Parts: sequence; structure tokens; C-alpha cells
Amino acid sequence: MLHARPGDFSDKEWRLATFFVSLFDQCYWVAGSVLGALMGELIKFNTTGIDFAMTALFVVICTDQWKAAKSHIAAVTGFVCGILFLAIIRSSNFILPALAATAAVLLFLRRLIEKNMEED
Repeated sequence: MLHARPGDFSDKEWRLATFFVSLFDQCYWVAGSVLGALMGELIKFNTTGIDFAMTALFVVICTDQWKAAKSHIAAVTGFVCGILFLAIIRSSNFILPALAATAAVLLFLRRLIEKNMEED
């Protein structure tokens, strides 16, 4: 199997190869998206219950992350911000402000979180 490294080629060859890899990646992505959209229009199926499946998947992932994490600061911050903004906004539009607030609080608490991680 051929393993190419940047030093094996001239700068021009490496840039050209990188360009074509990126170009083909983009083409595959666009072609796959178009094919998926077309097939989605042709193949009809009942999506009843998928909202519950996504919620259950979130709960499972969240539980697994909670068990694996040494510190629960990030999770608790996300839960609190989510509940707070749901109570304030009272609509499905609460998610973006809750995520922004969570990111802001976590950036503010970054040093505390890093200190806790070093101690463990």
C-alpha cells in the first residue's frame, strides 16, 4: 500500500493532489446529497415515532456521557441553561439561546473546569 507524505512530492504536486482530493470529496458529498434527496422523494415511509426515537437516543447518549465524565459541570450547565431558557421563552425557539448561554458560561468557567480536570 502506498503511503504518501508531504515530503515525497514537490510543493506544487502536493497542492494539486490536495486540491483534487478536496474536489472529489465535495463532488461525492453533493452527489450523495442529491441522490438522497431524490430517493427520499421516491421512497415514502411512515415517520411516526421517530421523534421519540431521537429523544431516547439523546437520553442514552447523555446518560453514557454522565457516567464517563469526571466532572459534571458542563452537563449541569447545559441542563440549567436549557430549563431556564425554556421557562423564559416558552417555545421551541429556546434551544439556540440556551446553547449560546451554555457556551458563554462554560467559557467563563473554563479555568475552574481545567483546574478540576488537572486535580483528577
